[in-house]
Order: sequence, then C-alpha cells, then structure tokens
Amino acid sequence: MKILKISLGVIAALVAIFFLLGVFTPKVSYSTEVEVNKSLNESWAVFMDESKASQWVEGLEGMELLSGTKNEVGATSKITIVQNGETMEMTEEVMAIKEMEQYALKFEMDVMTNQVDIKFAAKDDNTTIITTNAIAEGKGMFMRSMFALMKGAFKDQNDKMYNRLKEEIEANTTDYFPEPVLEAAADAVESAASDSEQ
Repeated sequence: MKILKISLGVIAALVAIFFLLGVFTPKVSYSTEVEVNKSLNESWAVFMDESKASQWVEGLEGMELLSGTKNEVGATSKITIVQNGETMEMTEEVMAIKEMEQYALKFEMDVMTNQVDIKFAAKDDNTTIITTNAIAEGKGMFMRSMFALMKGAFKDQNDKMYNRLKEEIEANTTDYFPEPVLEAAADAVESAASDSEQ
C-alpha cells in the first residue's frame, strides 16, 4: 500500500510539473539564420515566388486566398499541408511586409498560433542573410505544456525549412530581372523592321 501511495504521489507530481511548464512557458520562441549566396533581389524574388514554395515548405499542397489582396497586410489564406499521410489546414494572415526587407505572418491552427517574422538583409552584392524569429503558442494548457517540451523540435523543423529555401534560391535559374536594355533593343529592331516594310 505504501508503494502504491508513493507511486501515485510521483505521478501526481509529474503531472503537476508538466502543467506548470505551460504556466511558466506559455509561448515558445525560436530563430533561424541562413546565409544565401545570391543577391538580395534574387533571394526575395524566389521567396515570393509561390510556384516555388512547395520546394522548400515540406508537405505544402495548396494555398488559397480567402480575403484581402495577396502579399498585402491583412490578406488571409488557407494553407494545406500533408505530412506522413495526415492533412493539416491553417489560416495564414500577412501581418507586415516591406519589399526586400521583411515578411511577417501569423498562422492559426486548431492547436496553436504561430507568428513568424522573416527578415532579409544584404551582406554584400552577392550574399543575403535571411533571419526568422518565430513564437508558437499552444491553445489550452495541455498544448502549451507540450510545446514547452518541443522547443528543440520546432527549431529543428524551422532550420530545415529555411536551409531548403537557401538551396532553392542558390539553385535558381528563373530570370526575375530581364535586362531592360535588351528589351529596348528588341523593340528598336522590331520598329525598324516595321518601318522598312512600309
């Protein structure tokens, strides 16, 4: 009987400690920094290219605009992620955007709210630093306590995602900035050919 009481006491203490984690750590913050061997312009362009998002956001299946104007503050979208055969849906809201400088988002799911602030900065003409700072908050005491224990897992997942973004940017072959001089030359040739036909 004494052993049973001790066992129950230990279990009760562990449960109390578990829930206290959620009280003292209601939010989990983590950050990632990657150095990309591409210019700031190109790094931003690849990041903003929705057609490339599934290459670095693991399991991304769909993005559907629900309200507002895409890539403007206040725009909300439904994001569908499929991982390990499970489908997850979340609402994404654009909180702040400064071209080639910042993109801040808030994600809402059944179990959590996640705020992510992504910063871009040019180290030099051919190098970009991308920094992300995220805050995850579980909904309900149980999820807050769980997240307090999962901080390392959140950071690992974030590191992997932004390293995939780095690889995607560095492997990019899309020309987002066609030379205006070449376009002007092509227009001049076309104009000259049109004049000669008349």
